[in-house]
Amino acid sequence: MRARLLAPGAMKALALTKDLEEFLEHLSKTPYREEMGGERGFVSAARLEAIFNQTFLRRLERIIRVCPEGLSEFLQTYYCMRLEINNLKRFLRGRFSKLPLERIRESLTPLEPYKSVSFEELLMAEALEDLIGSLRDTPYAPLKESLVLSDRHDTLWPVEARLNYLYVEAVQGVLSKIPPIDRGRVRRMVEVEADVENLLLAINWRGVKEALPPPENVFPHAYGFSPEVIGEIIEGRRLDEATASLGPPYTEILRPVLEDDFALVRTNLRRHIYEMSGAGRVRDDFSFPCIVSYLTSCDVERGDLVAIAWGKERGVEPGRIFTYSVLPAYAP
Repeated sequence: MRARLLAPGAMKALALTKDLEEFLEHLSKTPYREEMGGERGFVSAARLEAIFNQTFLRRLERIIRVCPEGLSEFLQTYYCMRLEINNLKRFLRGRFSKLPLERIRESLTPLEPYKSVSFEELLMAEALEDLIGSLRDTPYAPLKESLVLSDRHDTLWPVEARLNYLYVEAVQGVLSKIPPIDRGRVRRMVEVEADVENLLLAINWRGVKEALPPPENVFPHAYGFSPEVIGEIIEGRRLDEATASLGPPYTEILRPVLEDDFALVRTNLRRHIYEMSGAGRVRDDFSFPCIVSYLTSCDVERGDLVAIAWGKERGVEPGRIFTYSVLPAYAP
């Protein structure tokens, strides 16, 4: 299976292509030639993103189909719920920004059969009560209080923070399905992701003068550091001091916020998770760490390709695209 993954050198070549046309030409010489099927001529970044997402889900489905039931449940929670939460964030940002429904619909990643939310039903919800009702029988029912808080203060931060916590709680709830030796690493991976995303929300909150909910109502706890740090950031503590106080891995991951570069923070986070997932690949080719490492590699490949495609379509300079990709940095 790993033989079909793009090598770092191949990803670097894709990142450094001069435009979308050259990117597509290089992509046609990789295994993605088959994934693109009958696509010819110009292919938009949005269409390419859909293809890359579908490829990842097909790879995930092949693994889930042959895994024991408990492990399959874990993999669906760990990978599919993250994608579904990303969909929810895109949906809510679109609704709050009053984007046309069709534009919101096109931004969502199709997750059949691994979905618990009917986004068509959410798109049709006109009032907050309808939106809350649509989530009633899903893992996101606890969002009710956060949605009310967001509506009252006209900000999405409470909902996004709660989604980050719900994801960690869901993964912790299925850790018993994987070998005990691997639980600590997986728990740490999801906690670091949630911590970094919540820190970015807190940094966005700085300097906002309007009445907002108390930080402890939005960020009830942190996993790898004292939750008081989040409150200190919101209240205006110098970012260089705050990030330095967090220690590894947060200080290095968050370094780009000093230049107001959130995108590079998320690249650093993806790189950190990629390296953590590969750290346990020592037992055998069919052990749990190898499965997670493979699927995380698939997910990182997906993320890099999506970023490169959008960068090419928008005319972003190749060297800059290289900076915001994970795999090219490992090329010889």
